[in-house]
Amino acid sequence: MQESDEPLELVERVAAIDIGKSGLVVCVRVPHDDKPARRRQEVREYTTLTASLLALAD
Repeated sequence: MQESDEPLELVERVAAIDIGKSGLVVCVRVPHDDKPARRRQEVREYTTLTASLLALAD
């Protein structure tokens, strides 16, 4: 493991997608509206059918 003196960068908004054969799970984390040091997280599940993927895109 290497160590670095570079400062860490804080990313305010992040998203992740876990893709499977018949479905996927999406997680989005954003800053909390009322609590400055906290984050709000939303997790949703979708199928891989066209209608569900279009809903994900919206």
